[in-house]
Amino acid sequence: MHRLFLLYIVIATGCSDYKISSIADDEAPATSIHVDSASPVFDTGADSEFTYVEDPDIEEPVIEVPEDDKEPDIEVSLSYIDFGKVNAISETETRSVTVKNIGDADLDISDIIVTGAPIYSLTPITDSLLVPGQTGKFTVTYDPETYETNSEIVSISSNDPDEPVVYVSITGDGSAPIIYVDPDYLDLGTTFVGCDNETPIEISNIGDVDLIISDINYFVSYPADMLLSIDEPVNGPLPWTIPPLGLKSIIVGHEPLDEIDDFGFLEVQSNDPIEPIARADQDASGAFASSVTDEFEQEGITTADILFVIDNSGSMGIWQTALTDNFNSFISVFSVTGVDYQIAVITTDDAMFRGPILTDTTPDLETEFTDQAIAGTYGSAMEKGLQHAEEATSPGGDASHGSVFLRADAKLIIIFVSDEKDWSSKTDAEYVSHFNSLKTSESMIVTHAVVGDAPSGCSLSTSSWTNADYGEGYIEVSALTGGEFVSICSSDWGVDLESLAHDSILDSSFELSDVPFEESITVEVDGVAATGWSYNITENSIIFDTSHIPPTEATIEINYSIIADCDELDSGETF
Repeated sequence: MHRLFLLYIVIATGCSDYKISSIADDEAPATSIHVDSASPVFDTGADSEFTYVEDPDIEEPVIEVPEDDKEPDIEVSLSYIDFGKVNAISETETRSVTVKNIGDADLDISDIIVTGAPIYSLTPITDSLLVPGQTGKFTVTYDPETYETNSEIVSISSNDPDEPVVYVSITGDGSAPIIYVDPDYLDLGTTFVGCDNETPIEISNIGDVDLIISDINYFVSYPADMLLSIDEPVNGPLPWTIPPLGLKSIIVGHEPLDEIDDFGFLEVQSNDPIEPIARADQDASGAFASSVTDEFEQEGITTADILFVIDNSGSMGIWQTALTDNFNSFISVFSVTGVDYQIAVITTDDAMFRGPILTDTTPDLETEFTDQAIAGTYGSAMEKGLQHAEEATSPGGDASHGSVFLRADAKLIIIFVSDEKDWSSKTDAEYVSHFNSLKTSESMIVTHAVVGDAPSGCSLSTSSWTNADYGEGYIEVSALTGGEFVSICSSDWGVDLESLAHDSILDSSFELSDVPFEESITVEVDGVAATGWSYNITENSIIFDTSHIPPTEATIEINYSIIADCDELDSGETF
């Protein structure tokens, strides 16, 4: 509704009457009329105009605004908030914002939102409906995640017709360590087997707070050809503290054992709030410099020096006879294969030859051997075959270097025949070492044992003199030289001696043409994968066990990869 206002005018015409003019009839009716009067005061100065002087005892007119013209008016205490620097690991900062209704109608706060959540968050305003003059408050909290500047906007929506949305700009600087692993992926390329490839990886702090490295783990494929060094002599033990802009350097290496692709990944644990575990991956592959195939034909040896060491103690008569009765089975193998052989005989208590050296040109060879091999039964009961074999082949002995018997290009074959253990004073290994020293290659020396079975000996029922004790010492030395054990109680000496002769003259060792990577070696005999062999690194040879020696005329194929010359590669040469 409208109010009717009464306009009153004081006219200075020399009278003191007020003239009140009525409102025309066509004006809208008034709900109320309030008129205040005051006595006029005139300035009698010549140039002055009429002046109204207010009576202090009379109230001002009250002017009321129509309801339809009332409006809310929003006022926000802050238009910009700077939170400053806040540690992202341990701190948050909160600011309070006041909203006031300075209008004359209710202010309805419909929404308050902030961008950049969850780094920035709000609490609800205390009162969302504010009457004129009333205030409400809400808070803005800054919880930075890392080392960065975060600038966002708070939007306050209301029913203020002039400013339906009021914006508050907010900004803050997060403070934190930031881990940076460089490179986070690395292809180390191809490394030759036998060589190594090392690459540094840097762990740096690009934040503004100390970076704490608590642990470093390395996970690799199998077999473990990828290696990690944290370079503790330089970096010190974990944990590490890396200041802003500082770094630590570690080493990732690749030492392949095969041609299988390898991979690994590094996990670095730190106090970086965004990336507490940083990862870096590496790939690599191995390759052999080249592959080699060596092929051999089993031809056997061409020369042999055979030394029999025969027990001449009291119980040996029957065994000496068994040896001589089957000697032809043994020596015929050498004759048929065309081996140039020499034979000499000593006993277990005497290192001197019992007769002249026997050869394929000796007249009536079998009789001559029998005369020497039937050595009698009056020798020492403390048989020392190993000791006397050592003496015979030591300087000054009948079978020593420089003697007619021991030839440089001939294979030395020592055959012990005894029904007792060996009583020599040295260890088995010491005797083996001596025998091996007689030849440039271990494959050129072998010892065989025709003795009692391990561990309890053996016997024949045909005679009370056919019991044989365990041939301790002889069996062990023969095994260490790649030789054979033949039971002295065997019912068929002929077959056993023939087999022993075959194993003595066949090549059991095959020298390779290049130095192999041992794990790459494969061996085939007549096209079939072979077993029972080993690689001798000293001789650079493949050596077959006694029971797996390839037969005559067999084809032996040995395949292997060679190790690269890493020094040449480092100097710039490649394969």
